[in-house]
Amino acid sequence: MSRIWLWRACVVGVALALPVAGAMAQVDGSGAATGAAAMPQIATMAGGSNIYDASVAALTKLAMIAVILEQALALIFDWKPFRETFDRSAVKPIVSFLFAAGIVHEFGLDVVATLIKAYGGDQDGIGIVSKLVTALVLAGGSGGINRILQRMGVRSNLNLKDDNAPPPTNAFVSVVPMPKSANCDIACVTVVGIDSTGSSHSLGTVAGPSVGRDPTGWRAFFLQEKGRFPTDGGFALTPGQWSIRLDATDSSGTVSSSTIWGPYQLDAGAQIDLTIKV
Repeated sequence: MSRIWLWRACVVGVALALPVAGAMAQVDGSGAATGAAAMPQIATMAGGSNIYDASVAALTKLAMIAVILEQALALIFDWKPFRETFDRSAVKPIVSFLFAAGIVHEFGLDVVATLIKAYGGDQDGIGIVSKLVTALVLAGGSGGINRILQRMGVRSNLNLKDDNAPPPTNAFVSVVPMPKSANCDIACVTVVGIDSTGSSHSLGTVAGPSVGRDPTGWRAFFLQEKGRFPTDGGFALTPGQWSIRLDATDSSGTVSSSTIWGPYQLDAGAQIDLTIKV
């Protein structure tokens, strides 16, 4: 199933990237971009009496488009097959950039070129690089553009959160079960945590078909690790002494346990990644 979605994503990515890359690479003999839509705006700003206001207007327009793009892409990123197949932190930036690059080209939204020319930059350098930078800024989202406007003093910083984040109060553990042999009959693996009092706690499970079958090579960067608990990040544990054990259940219902890891003292903020054979 994962391979089917991976190939579909590749086809969509190529379909989006090829026309965007080809169009953005269209330059004339002097190296200047052929997109004429942005040039009148550049000339107007360069000769205007208030370049600062024009710059703010250009960035504000980019921020509004970023908000619309974020809302549109939320449908894709929240789609169940996407969430269960891909690693969001790896695939989301690529998809966002492809759509942003398409918008930059199709609508002549080369804000970086506009700003460079307005502030007296050399027009010879304007072209695919300025479009790529504009697309990267747009793909970064409205939050990044808002920070630019804040640093320019146009918008006040409404973030009331304390920059001094409180120290972590939990330890975090992740476990990757590995079969002892290639022919192991595993229907389900239960991750068990044993606290300092000896009490056992069922932390979570890993489906048998996913055990030992996580993607490798370049696929590991883009696909979720379904053979890992949890699939992303770590499971929060109260600081203290902990041991970890895996209970594997086969197709007949027989349970076999792994060697116990621990006990070890896990302090607040500790991040432990374990690989245990079962």
